[in-house]
Amino acid sequence: MAKCMNPAMSTETRGRVAGIVYNTWRGTRYIKSQTSPAQPRTKLQLQMRAWTTILVRAWQGLTDAQRTSWNDYAVAHPDVDWTNSPKRLTGMNWWTRNNIRAWLAGQQGYVSVPTVPAPDAVASFAAANGAGESVVTWVDPGGDPGHLDIWMLGPHSAGVLAKIQRAKHKAMANRATETETITGLIAGTYTFWARVIDDNTGLVSTWVSDTATVT
Repeated sequence: MAKCMNPAMSTETRGRVAGIVYNTWRGTRYIKSQTSPAQPRTKLQLQMRAWTTILVRAWQGLTDAQRTSWNDYAVAHPDVDWTNSPKRLTGMNWWTRNNIRAWLAGQQGYVSVPTVPAPDAVASFAAANGAGESVVTWVDPGGDPGHLDIWMLGPHSAGVLAKIQRAKHKAMANRATETETITGLIAGTYTFWARVIDDNTGLVSTWVSDTATVT
């Protein structure tokens, strides 16, 4: 981005011309090249988009009573974000999320409105230091069949607050195995997050996390 005194031979110019953007921000005139937003193309991202399209269309095929039941569920049950803070969703949001989570766990979609609470989080979640890998372990809380959804960010600077928004999905582990080895890592600090997905409902537990150093 460059500052300019008289853009396009005028006192002030705004807009885009042939791939160049002219604008004014806080009294400063500038020009920059036009860029297109990045379109992620990982296999998982493409799959999630396809599933979302399918489910949004399927939502329209539900009966009024079914949609009402999901909307009522959304009012009574806020979701939680990665910091475990409550977050309000619409009925269609809940319908979409729960079905996608069920599909991620390899289960049949089009789940009904849950009638049971969300699963408990795993206990004693830990990511071990290692050479080129990290062995992640936990204690299975038991209950209905479920999987452990594991995400990872790294390598990143030690001491920084890692955010799951930048993390990548690493594994959908059998929760009862209580261990998963994440391989192919280069040296550095890694943060791992995990949550239990209930296979029957698509509901998830709160997140747990730990950090490991890989050499």
